Amino acid sequence: MDKKIINIYSDETNHLKDPKQGDMMVIGSVWCDKSKVMQISDAIRKVKEYHGLPKSGEVKWTKIATSNQEFYKDLVNLFFNTDDLNFRAVIVPKHKLDHEAHQSTDEEFYYKTQFLMIANIVANHSPNTFRVYIDYKDNWSYYRAKKLEGYLSKKSDFAGCEFTAQPVRSHESELIQLADILIGATSYRSNHYDDANESRPKRAIVDLIEDLAMQRLNQSSPKTSEKVNLFQIWEESRA
Repeated sequence: MDKKIINIYSDETNHLKDPKQGDMMVIGSVWCDKSKVMQISDAIRKVKEYHGLPKSGEVKWTKIATSNQEFYKDLVNLFFNTDDLNFRAVIVPKHKLDHEAHQSTDEEFYYKTQFLMIANIVANHSPNTFRVYIDYKDNWSYYRAKKLEGYLSKKSDFAGCEFTAQPVRSHESELIQLADILIGATSYRSNHYDDANESRPKRAIVDLIEDLAMQRLNQSSPKTSEKVNLFQIWEESRA
């Protein structure tokens, strides 16, 4: 039986040790069957066109404002109305990281967290071929992609699966852009949502996602959840 190809579009936010960013780091992805990528990408471009934006224009969480709030709401609705499109993220409290105590490094922790993020997708859709696309940030991204590919391929948990990984520039991929929005919302929920002076439009996007997902973006999901699946490491009770 031929294996399906599943595309995983991965990004991260708040990974730097900057107190202004907040404590919670997020590594996440949107993912779908490869056969659906063109259809979904075209649908996102049509939403851009409907709102008078260039089809090739890049959308990002940091660009959300009162003037474009309805556009970003339509992107969120598109995600939830597309059966074949899913979101998975791992939320990490940075204050609990102690790489020295565990004889690890920031780089090694990145691959371990990517494994945690991808493992749930693979567990529910194994054995298949998984193509991981990471957001291109600099020339280091090519090295990181190849090392991630090797790391995933060696994992015994993924027996029978095949992996490739490569960087992709966000302005060239609507699905990386969509991942940025959902990851940004997940990070915002934990790091900034309750700040009095924070953005009302961004809060509105978080509220919409939580209403449609029927869960909070700062809490873990059941392992079997597919549409929105979150895992917070060292989770504590949150209001």
